[in-house]
Formats: sequence, C-alpha cells, structure tokens
Amino acid sequence: MSERREAGIRRAESGPNGPARSRQEWGTVSDYLPILVMSAVVIAFVMLSFIASQLLAPSRPNSAKQAPYECGIVPKATPPSAFR
Repeated sequence: MSERREAGIRRAESGPNGPARSRQEWGTVSDYLPILVMSAVVIAFVMLSFIASQLLAPSRPNSAKQAPYECGIVPKATPPSAFR
C-alpha cells in the first residue's frame, strides 16, 4: 500500500475530535453499575433518614412552644398581618 493511502486510512479512523474510540475504550453500562447502585443506596439512606426523623421525633406541643419568639419578651398583642 502506498504511503499516501495509509495516511488517508489513518485520517479516516480518527474523527474531527481526535482518534475514534472503540466500545472497549469508552466502557459499557456495566462499568457504571457500581456507581449507579451506590447513588441509589445514598438517595435511599437520605430519604429514610428524613422519614425516620419525622416519625421518631418527640412531639409535645404546648402554648410556650407555639408562641412567636421575640428576643425573650412575651408579646402583649398579636402581631399585625403580613405585608402584601
């Protein structure tokens, strides 16, 4: 084969963004499976933590907890409505 033709073949094998990569070089979905599984485990752990904290947190509301906090001063009147 001539040198010129070999150069053309090499140029055809490489694309405009560099050399062509085979499926082996880029990897397959199974290569990313551990990352996907770990991401799913992390998301499940976070969601279960939020749910467990809502279900297991002590809830004993009383008037002192429900009152608005104003720097330790007990409010004398109800606060005005929100500005719109």
